[in-house]
Amino acid sequence: MSIPETTSTEGLEPYLGGKCLFHNRGDAWRDLKAWIVDQPPEGDTSTLPSISESFIAWTISGEVDFQEREYKRPWITHRIRKGSFFLTTGGAPYDVRWKAVTTEPSTVMNAQTNKDRPLDARQQNIVMISALTATGDLNICERL
Repeated sequence: MSIPETTSTEGLEPYLGGKCLFHNRGDAWRDLKAWIVDQPPEGDTSTLPSISESFIAWTISGEVDFQEREYKRPWITHRIRKGSFFLTTGGAPYDVRWKAVTTEPSTVMNAQTNKDRPLDARQQNIVMISALTATGDLNICERL
């Protein structure tokens, strides 16, 4: 698959890989795109196109060594565990790869805001509760 330099919120999902378990649908979700994915135990180096929207990744289960880099710079490694939460802004295309360090499946919720309609605090809470309900992991509410 050819990788464009930039893409939209709607266009990013195919580049992330994995098996989609949940995907938002309907007019109520027009300000936010969210999906939950089971990631394979190992992800070969792949390039993700840049996006202009904010991007949230929250690890629901599993533990991986995740690496990222921008334009052939040195790799930066993060140990990502259940409960890890990342919020990034849009930027340049970058490379990613990962490898599981446990046998527990790696499940991640990804969400992107609509750049023209940022979410207020109430909407952010609704998004988190919706994601928790979809995964059945309501115990995480105690840790938030």
